[in-house]
This record gives sequence, structure tokens and C-alpha cells, in this order.
Amino acid sequence: MTTTRRSLLAVLAAAPVLPAALAHAQDALPDARFVGFAQAVNDFEIGSGNMAMQRSTNENIRGYASRAIAEATENASAL
Repeated sequence: MTTTRRSLLAVLAAAPVLPAALAHAQDALPDARFVGFAQAVNDFEIGSGNMAMQRSTNENIRGYASRAIAEATENASAL
């Protein structure tokens, strides 16, 4: 009787997790879509960094922008 009760409790405890696992599998991006999304994000970061370099005279912002451009360019080449 104790084994049956434990089995029942284990099934009831795991029941809420099962639909969540199925939802994550359905939300996964295909490879080509993911690469396109990542490319768009990198292009935006590079463009934003270039705009900050052109318009800002603050050395802190220019330093951050140059690091962001370098990182986004490296990420784009890794794709």
C-alpha cells in the first residue's frame, strides 16, 4: 500500500511539469530563424554603436560603444 501511495504521489507531483516541457519544445526556434534573429540583433548593436560614436562626445559612451561594436562584430563572425 505504501508503494502505491508513493507512486501516486510521484505521478501527481510530476503532472504539472509535463505540459510545460511540451510547450518549450513547441517554442523552440528552427536554426535558420534563430540565425536570422541573432544577425538582426548584431546588426542593431553595430548600428547603435556607430551612431553613438558619431554623435557622442562623452568618452564613457564612446568607450562603451566601441566595445559593443567589437563584441557584436565578433558575434556576427561566429555565426
